[in-house]
Amino acid sequence: MNSKLASLLFAIAVIAGTSNSLKADPFVARHGNRQVVVHRNPIPVFLHRAVPPNYGRHVTLREYKASQRSQNIGR
Repeated sequence: MNSKLASLLFAIAVIAGTSNSLKADPFVARHGNRQVVVHRNPIPVFLHRAVPPNYGRHVTLREYKASQRSQNIGR
């Protein structure tokens, strides 16, 4: 096996292993005028967005906080 390919497979395995062990408890919140699931880890958001029925329902914590700041500025 090519050493670059082996390194790439090892890196993918490490990322997949650590992403499952990260604390990424989602919570339900209001984002604009809709109910969304907020994830602290962006990987689940990326995976949920790949599935069409869930597109737009899952957001990252960063996106959620940005929308909260924009709503507070307008008040």
